[in-house]
Amino acid sequence: MGPPYGYGGVEMGPGGGWGMDPDDMGLGEDGFGPEGMPMQPQPRPDGPCVALPALSMRQPFASLVLFGVKQLEARNRPVLKQLSGPLALHVSQHEEVFGSPMVSTAVALLRRRYSDETIGSLFNLPQSHAQGHGCIVGLVDVEATWPADLFNEIEQSQLTEQAVFPVTGTFITQLRNPRWLKYPVPTAGYNRLWQVQIPLDALPDGTEVDMDGNLVCTALRDKPPLYQPGSAAPLVGEGDDMGLGLLGGDMVRTMMGSADSQVGEKEKKMKKLQKALRQIDELKAKQESGVQLEKTQEGKIEREEQLRAELAELMSQPDEPPPTGM
Repeated sequence: MGPPYGYGGVEMGPGGGWGMDPDDMGLGEDGFGPEGMPMQPQPRPDGPCVALPALSMRQPFASLVLFGVKQLEARNRPVLKQLSGPLALHVSQHEEVFGSPMVSTAVALLRRRYSDETIGSLFNLPQSHAQGHGCIVGLVDVEATWPADLFNEIEQSQLTEQAVFPVTGTFITQLRNPRWLKYPVPTAGYNRLWQVQIPLDALPDGTEVDMDGNLVCTALRDKPPLYQPGSAAPLVGEGDDMGLGLLGGDMVRTMMGSADSQVGEKEKKMKKLQKALRQIDELKAKQESGVQLEKTQEGKIEREEQLRAELAELMSQPDEPPPTGM
C-alpha cells in the first residue's frame, strides 16, 4: 500500500532528508554531481528574463509555502538573513520520505487545522505544475529573520504552527505573498542560495519589472512593508493578517527588548501552564505518529482543555504593575 494523502515520497538523496548540509533544513542537493561538484549552470532561456535569488526545497514543503500554509521558514542557520524581497522557489528532484520525522511532524501540526483530504491536496503540486520537480515553480517575498529563542514558549508554539516545524533553537524568516509561476522553469538546484533566470512570460499576473530590472509586485507596491529594512522591529501601527503579526504586542515588546525583567506571580503561572501545554503538544504529535502512550501521558492530554482555559483566563487579566524602587 502506498503512503496516504497521495504523497509519493521517495528515498532520501546522499545528503540526507534535507540536502548536503543537515544544518540547512529544506535545501536541496540536486545541483551536485559526484563528490559534490556543481553541475553546469542553467542555460539562459530564450526571450527576456529577470534574475532572482533562488532556494531549493523538497516536497511537500515547497507546495506548503506556495499554498500559503507555511508562512515561516525555520533553519538552524540564518541562511536568509541578508535577503529581502522576491525569492524564487525551486522544487528538489528528491521528495522528503513520507513517514520521516519531518513529514510526520508536519502532518501532526496540519491535522490541527485541516482534514486529511485537504492535507493531501496541500502536499502535492497543482496539476499545472505536476511536472515541476527540478524546476522553479513560484515566488515568495522574504522579510526579516529572527532567532526563535527571542520568543517565549507560547509564542514559539504559534510560530511552530506557521512554520509547520518546531522552531525552538532555529532562525525564522517570514515569507509573504506566495504565488505560482505560470509554468515551471527547469533548472538544476543547489544546496545554497543561487541566482536563476526567470522568463518574463512565466511571471505571475500582477508582476512588473522596473527600469533597473528589479521585480515589482503590483499587489504590494502601494502597501508599506511590515518591517523596516535592516531592522527586526515591526513597524508600529501596521497591521498584519498573517505571519508574525499574530503575536501582536507580545512580539513587539520582545523584539524591542522592552520586556520587564521582573517575573511576577502571574508570569510564573503562565510559564508553568505553557510548559505543560508544550509537553502535551509533543505527546499528541507522538500519538498521531503512531507511538503508544502510557496511561499517565494520556491523562495529561485529557487535561489540555482545562489548562488552556486557565492560561486564557490568566492572559485576560491586566498586567501586574512594575515594581517601584530599586
